[in-house]
Amino acid sequence: MSNDQVPLIKLNDGNSIPVVAFVRHVSQPVAPAPRRTTDRQGTGTVLYNKDCKDQVISAISVGFNSLDGAQVYENTKYIGQAIKQAADGKKIYLTNKWGKSGDSDDVNEPRRVLEGMLQELGVKQLDLYLIHFPVKNSLIDQWKVMEQIKKDGLAKSIGVSNFREEDLQAIQDKWEIPPAVNQVGTEAGSGHLLWKYGLSHPPALRAATRAELNWPIGLGMPRSLARFASLRRTLTNQLEYHPYVAHEPLMKRLRSLMDKHQIKVQAYAPLATLHSAAGGPVDAAVEKVANDEFKTPAQVLLQWAAQYGGGTVVTTTRNLDRQREQLEAFTKQKPLSDNAVKEITEAAKGKFYRKYLKENIWDHAKP
Repeated sequence: MSNDQVPLIKLNDGNSIPVVAFVRHVSQPVAPAPRRTTDRQGTGTVLYNKDCKDQVISAISVGFNSLDGAQVYENTKYIGQAIKQAADGKKIYLTNKWGKSGDSDDVNEPRRVLEGMLQELGVKQLDLYLIHFPVKNSLIDQWKVMEQIKKDGLAKSIGVSNFREEDLQAIQDKWEIPPAVNQVGTEAGSGHLLWKYGLSHPPALRAATRAELNWPIGLGMPRSLARFASLRRTLTNQLEYHPYVAHEPLMKRLRSLMDKHQIKVQAYAPLATLHSAAGGPVDAAVEKVANDEFKTPAQVLLQWAAQYGGGTVVTTTRNLDRQREQLEAFTKQKPLSDNAVKEITEAAKGKFYRKYLKENIWDHAKP
């Protein structure tokens, strides 16, 4: 295990969070890295309710001290088992997110779900608890429940995930405690399938999911995917955060509002330009910075997301070598120079790219 400490970021409630977290929804055997640039991020859609214990144990062993998950992944009990087996007294920062079905009439559902999470994790308190998706009809009520969760000591910090500018505005006049973070960005997740296909019943959802994932005919779909058919469109609006999307006016407005309230960015898909958006104008800038500063392109992009975003990043890989590489972007490498951050940011303005949710979320965002 690395003896290098992971840097901490101060939140608006006075608590601190590690700058990098390992997302725990990928569940495949840990293996040495093959010869390719990077893992594809976020394969959680096909891995709900799977035993990811070995992967989490591997991440802890290389030095990750922050784990990120969500109710929809249905693997919290395996995380608890991994922590019990591998943490060896080491403090693990735990983030989890509520949000699985958008049609619940139970305003206290976030608390009820959290109590189950705590039991499975074997802890009495989360470090950070988030609303995974903005439920339009009850945002204020749900946020009040979140505030009470923090007051009662069940979570040290509370926040949101996938909130646009208008979603934050919907609760800001009523909040007593503002969100500590807004977790943005994804490369997968069943939520985007609902947006893409506009589905409302399980057979169509399963058919579309099979097509998207190349799911084998005759192999049963996880029941959790079928249950997503009850979600409403206002529930699934995951965002991306990488150089090609950060300069978009809608994202810049969101960042402005977040900065006003000191709400930190938690960036998903920080490595999107290495795979799904490869071949664009930022590639040369990233490669130059990597050569100049003796880093890998993945390390450069992870650092860019944290430094330009002013917050933290969430990353994942099933390969031990890349787990170490990604962590060492923050434990062994110096931060990017100001010129490097500027060079990448300017180069990215030559292209706009959003892989997910453009037509169904951002095109319908407030002008």
